Amino acid sequence: MGHDSYINSGVAWMNSAETWVDILEYEDFDYFGTGKHISFTSEGGAMDFWLLGSSFGPKLVQKQLSDITGYGTMPSYPSLGFHFCKWEYNSA
Repeated sequence: MGHDSYINSGVAWMNSAETWVDILEYEDFDYFGTGKHISFTSEGGAMDFWLLGSSFGPKLVQKQLSDITGYGTMPSYPSLGFHFCKWEYNSA
């Protein structure tokens, strides 16, 4: 899922094959100005993608994606692990 913060749109690319996403920045002072070129390349299979948009913000675009694919479950407390940091042993 990719978001564009200026126009509140998103592309959800669903493909079971290996996929590469290239994001290239370009400068063309003649016609288009500066911008980005995004290329999705999959090795095979059908092209399944959704174009999502909203005039209210990226939060609604993400909700639209969750309505299509389903909501993730919260992980159980023991599966979150334990973080032990040794940084506090060092003096400033």
